[in-house]
Amino acid sequence: MSEEHERAIWFNVRFGSNLHKNSGSIIRIKGEDLIKLERGPDNRLLVSVELRGKNGELLAKIRRNAAVSLNKSLTIHSRLNYLKLIDNKSGETLFETKQMDDGTVKINGVFYVGGIAIIATDKGLNLPNGNVISNCTFENNKSDIVIG
Repeated sequence: MSEEHERAIWFNVRFGSNLHKNSGSIIRIKGEDLIKLERGPDNRLLVSVELRGKNGELLAKIRRNAAVSLNKSLTIHSRLNYLKLIDNKSGETLFETKQMDDGTVKINGVFYVGGIAIIATDKGLNLPNGNVISNCTFENNKSDIVIG
């Protein structure tokens, strides 16, 4: 594997308000791979994610920034290094990711796993037990981000 390719697979990720330095490409919650980050040949950010509703129904499946499956109640906004899914009814942002100027990947959203919500916002990461993790920095040492 070339050094250039090797560097491209590690990410600095701001998940909610928390910074995960040198993380792998997967965000895993309660044993489920929810988000996969990649870089295209032009170094562009590519995001794959499956978003589910409270009852486990598939709301959206995004593969490398393209909607594979999208519930008709959602709208996707996508441009270079940016992706956002909005609930048309409530206007709520269900998922948003963008690559910041410094290369950090920022991710916010509402993630249901087994009917339990984990909510990432600019204020913190809201966990199902009521705890909030905010403004922390984690050194991931090239491993994936794992919660729960």
